[in-house]
Amino acid sequence: MSVAVQFGFSSLARGPRLLVLAALLWAAMVPVAGARAVDGTLIEHLVVSEVVTGGANASDEIIEIHNPASTALPLEGLELIYVSASGATITRRAAWALGA
Repeated sequence: MSVAVQFGFSSLARGPRLLVLAALLWAAMVPVAGARAVDGTLIEHLVVSEVVTGGANASDEIIEIHNPASTALPLEGLELIYVSASGATITRRAAWALGA
């Protein structure tokens, strides 16, 4: 199962958009049939399967998170961090606490 999440960094604090982001990230955690690597081993971790930057404007950023595992995986301890093209600006955009 893949989930595409699109948001503008400047508007992440808006309630409805944050709620949609949270719902989509939760959906990425829903278990699906276990995926296997080419060598046959089970994949039991989240995969960032797509990152799109440099869209029509600065807020066109997409991150796709895929859960190929056969069970739900925790998000706790993970962070979504924005780094500007120059590397001069590093900003935490989301963090998941214990139990997430």
